[in-house]
Amino acid sequence: MSIPFTDNQSEDLSRKERTRQQHRADILAAGERVFGSKGFHQATIEEIAREAEFSVGTIYNFFSSKDSLYKEVISFIIKGCHDEFTRVVLAEKDPLKAITLLIDQRVQQYGRYQGLIYVVLGTLPPGLFNPVHLLPKNHLRYHENYFGSLCEIFARGRAQGLFSDEEPLTLALIFEGVVNTFITYWLKKRSSQLTPSLVRDLKRLVFRALGCEEHRISP
Repeated sequence: MSIPFTDNQSEDLSRKERTRQQHRADILAAGERVFGSKGFHQATIEEIAREAEFSVGTIYNFFSSKDSLYKEVISFIIKGCHDEFTRVVLAEKDPLKAITLLIDQRVQQYGRYQGLIYVVLGTLPPGLFNPVHLLPKNHLRYHENYFGSLCEIFARGRAQGLFSDEEPLTLALIFEGVVNTFITYWLKKRSSQLTPSLVRDLKRLVFRALGCEEHRISP
């Protein structure tokens, strides 16, 4: 005969699940740091376990292999960046301010994930930096949603006379081209710091390429 769950047992189960989710997030964060500093091939499950302060067995309770953990780290970051874009950038109705926020967001994400981005880029052909190539196939929808939303921002801005008369898709490609070129350069010079003056230069070049008048650009 089965024993029905009491309210306390249900609460305990919920607490256990929350604890399990937190442990998983801690392992992913540790994996991000170790993969970012050591690279995929040099990183080991043992190092990640030490970084997360868990046993090796606990890591394998969540992930079947180093490869599956690595893929989940990438997926975890992609989803987090997309959620941040939705929460911060898409909430801003002014197109110029939205693009300014997006540049700031991309710079912050570069600083946060610089080591891991450098590792992932090492798997791409020379000279190629396209975010699509960083995405697992089941996460391509995040890039598609992002790019569609970016085009909508440029469509609103163009209608208000804030950007050039290029098609929104072209403006989105211009934005991605300039930002990604800067990021690629900074990644090659890993000792470089993203100083406020460099970020201002990036914004100035982006808005100039988008056809914005200089006096309209937020500092």
